[in-house]
Amino acid sequence: MLQTYKRVRMELKSSTKKPKVSARPNQESDDDTEEFDDESDEEETADLYIVLSNYKAAEAGDLAIQVDEIIDVLEKNEDGWWKAQNSKGDVGAVPSNFIRVYQDNKSTADDDGDDNHTADADDDVASTATHESSDDVTITQEESDDAEHEAIVVHEKKKNMSSEMKEIIEKTSETDRRKSMNVTDVLAAMEALPSGFRNSELQKLEGKYKLSNVLQAKLKDCHLYYKNLRWDQELNQLKEETNRLLRTIQVMECRNIPTPGLHCEVIDRHIRICLFDGKRILSNIWKVRCRSPNVSKPKFWKVFSSKESLLGVNESCYDNLLLIRTTNIEREIGIIFELSVTYTRKATKEKGELSCGWAFLPLHTADGKITENKTYKLPVGGGTIYEHGTPLDITLLKTKTSSKLTSFLSAPTEPIFIVKLEIPAKKYKKVLDFLPDIVVLPLCDATLVTWFRRYLADVIMRDRDFSDDVTPVHSPQLKSFLQMCDHCDVMDGMRALWSEKILEVSDKNDKDEMTSLWKEIVMRISFPLSTRPIFLHPTDDENISKKRWIEIVELVKNPNNPLKHLLEQQYQPFNAADDVTYHIITPPVTS
Repeated sequence: MLQTYKRVRMELKSSTKKPKVSARPNQESDDDTEEFDDESDEEETADLYIVLSNYKAAEAGDLAIQVDEIIDVLEKNEDGWWKAQNSKGDVGAVPSNFIRVYQDNKSTADDDGDDNHTADADDDVASTATHESSDDVTITQEESDDAEHEAIVVHEKKKNMSSEMKEIIEKTSETDRRKSMNVTDVLAAMEALPSGFRNSELQKLEGKYKLSNVLQAKLKDCHLYYKNLRWDQELNQLKEETNRLLRTIQVMECRNIPTPGLHCEVIDRHIRICLFDGKRILSNIWKVRCRSPNVSKPKFWKVFSSKESLLGVNESCYDNLLLIRTTNIEREIGIIFELSVTYTRKATKEKGELSCGWAFLPLHTADGKITENKTYKLPVGGGTIYEHGTPLDITLLKTKTSSKLTSFLSAPTEPIFIVKLEIPAKKYKKVLDFLPDIVVLPLCDATLVTWFRRYLADVIMRDRDFSDDVTPVHSPQLKSFLQMCDHCDVMDGMRALWSEKILEVSDKNDKDEMTSLWKEIVMRISFPLSTRPIFLHPTDDENISKKRWIEIVELVKNPNNPLKHLLEQQYQPFNAADDVTYHIITPPVTS
């Protein structure tokens, strides 16, 4: 069975292939036709792969595949997760070791009558001519009319192609166009970028490794219990678990980072952070924005948090104090920092994302001990996060010299990333022990995330008769928090309201009272914003961010505003099966 892509390609090629009418088909023409068909089949199956083993989509962005299904591989990544498309037009990531190249054969091609409609027509014409006479004959008017009719049929077939096929073709063409018009590739070909600059690897993967994906309840393969939620039978609540490795990292500054060049205008600077073992991403990816550097020192990036003027809370998108939590004790594990810029090309105003190098901080020493808590000055390497030994800028390589003075003067030109590793304060212990086993997030957001997990455990574990019950839950709080937890400004709004309302709580050790407070804040801030068009996707655009902040501030300062927002005309009627329902066995809705 051939997939939709092959049928579409064959139809398009058939429409451009002229009908071949021969009065006396000979062996030579048959060989030519066979050779053409072989080449065509080889071309059609170049990107087709057959599935060797079933794979269920475990996270948002994955593509579920079944044994013997034929898929089209659109993009091959070095991490082993390839972008593919199935016959229905669904696109997502699949593990490369679950598939192999599809080998087509002539029996399959012969069974697919639609794919070879033109070829069959040619054979019919040739057969008719052969049966008419064994001698040389001329093409009759009837045969000519048949050939003309065949061309018209093929043209109409292409014209009346299903909308699904047209959409697939358009998507494929758009993907190919974007690949061919990549701004970074163009600038690299012009030698307008430092040699170690690359397309951002973590930017490609951050949609798959979001915080919302880490917080989603995940069942074991046996579907008998959850692998990221454990229940304390004695206390009748989510179990507290102390991790072996719990640290805070304070991103401080980057020095001597080369600029993209005169052909580019830098719009934004940011650092993506996650746990990494040299081959795999082990946690969610968190992005920290950097402040605009001094005009006189464009190679120095400053990272520090500051309070937002309207709500008086630290902006988490600039918060440089992050929490790192993991149960992984492998020696290779560490923290990867990828430095990136968003830029526009001055000549064409095209926007792009560019990696300006990366730094790696191992969490274990060579003898297996946990890395010491102190400030580290890490060298910044070039290339992708999977490459080693690639200089960020070849012009910065120092020549060996015996002069100590020369070496001392040239040392500051090396790119350096400065980060501080510490242990979290004891006051956070009760909060941090409820977090996921592996996570990277701002320390200021840990309280809201903790109470989300505690409420999640109550709903799907305490309030159910059976541990394997995966019936969808009516909970707008769980649903909307998962949608909004990746939006820094929405989390800031909830933190601002939390810090205000927490003063009214009589007993902060009362779990039920604290849970009620969390639910109230989510319904007041997160839920009304989750269906607003302007909040569908996180953004770094300054104009859009200002509009979002105005709406968030209104919700924080006026308790009646949530109802007002929900009654506005731009809201669509709620779909109870989607908008206010939390699904356990499906991936979280990514924003």
